[in-house]
Amino acid sequence: MAACLKPGGRMLHKIDFRDHGMFTPAHSELTFLRYPGPLYRQMTRRSGRPNRVLLHRYRGLAEELAAPPAGLTVTILMTSLVGEGKITPYAPFAVIPAAARRRTVGRVAAERRYFAAEFAYVSSADLVVTGIFWVAAAPPAR
Repeated sequence: MAACLKPGGRMLHKIDFRDHGMFTPAHSELTFLRYPGPLYRQMTRRSGRPNRVLLHRYRGLAEELAAPPAGLTVTILMTSLVGEGKITPYAPFAVIPAAARRRTVGRVAAERRYFAAEFAYVSSADLVVTGIFWVAAAPPAR
C-alpha cells in the first residue's frame, strides 16, 4: 500500500487489537495474551478471530516505512485502552491523562506474569493499547 501512495498521499487505518469476544466479557481483556503463538494460531485458524498483531509490531513497521524508498511519516494515535475504553479524541499515548495511563499500565502489570513468553519484552504501554488510528503520509512531490 505504501508503494501505491502518490506524493503527498495519505493512508489511514483504524486497527482494533481486542479479542472480539473470545474471552471477554467473562475474562480480562488481556486473557488472549496468555496463549503462545502456535497455540493461539490453532485456536483462531479459519475462525475470523483476531490475528494478535499488536502495537509493537505496527511501531516496527512504521520505522521500516520511514526509511527510503518509502520515506513515509507515520503517526499512531490511540483509540482505546485496556480498562479505559475509547479515547476521544484519538491521541498519542503520551498525551492521554497520566492517571488513565497509570491505571491501564497497572492492569497489565497485574496480569503480566500469565502472558505468553513472546510478550515478556513488550512494553506495558504497548500492551495496554486496544486500538489505534494509523496515519501514514508520503513525502510531497519535489
